Amino acid sequence: MMRLSHGRLRVPAGTLILGTGLAAAVLVGQGWHNAIPVEVVTAVAAVGYFLLGGLNNDVGAIYGSSGDERQQMVRQRAQALTAVVTVLAAVIGYMVQIARRAPTWPFGVVVGVAAASFVVGLAIYRVHDTFLGSPGVPEETRK
Repeated sequence: MMRLSHGRLRVPAGTLILGTGLAAAVLVGQGWHNAIPVEVVTAVAAVGYFLLGGLNNDVGAIYGSSGDERQQMVRQRAQALTAVVTVLAAVIGYMVQIARRAPTWPFGVVVGVAAASFVVGLAIYRVHDTFLGSPGVPEETRK
C-alpha cells in the first residue's frame, strides 16, 4: 500500500489554489466559457504534480517535497536558473517594448521586483558575522 505524505500534497494543493484563483479571475474578466478550460488545465496539472511526487527519483523527491540535501540542491539550482531566465526574458521584453514605443512598465516591474528580491535575499541569507577589517570590529581581532 502506498503511504501518502502531507509533503507530497504541497505542490498539487498550491497548483489547485493558484489555478483556481486564475480561473476565478478569467471568469470575472472573460466569462465562464473561458474559465472552464483554465480550471481543467489546473486540475490536470495538479494530478500530474501529485503523480510526479510519487516517483522514486529526483523529480519525484522534488515535487513530493521529500528530497535529501542533494535533491534540494538540484531544486535550488533549478529555481536559480528559472529566476535568471525570467529576468532575461523581462529585460528582452523591455527592450522590445522600447523599440515598439509601447508601455514598458510591466517589464520594469518584473525586473524591479527581481532586483529588490535579490537584495533582500542577500540580506536574509548572508553570514551574520562582520568581516575582519570592517568598521566596528576591534583592532585586536584584525589580521
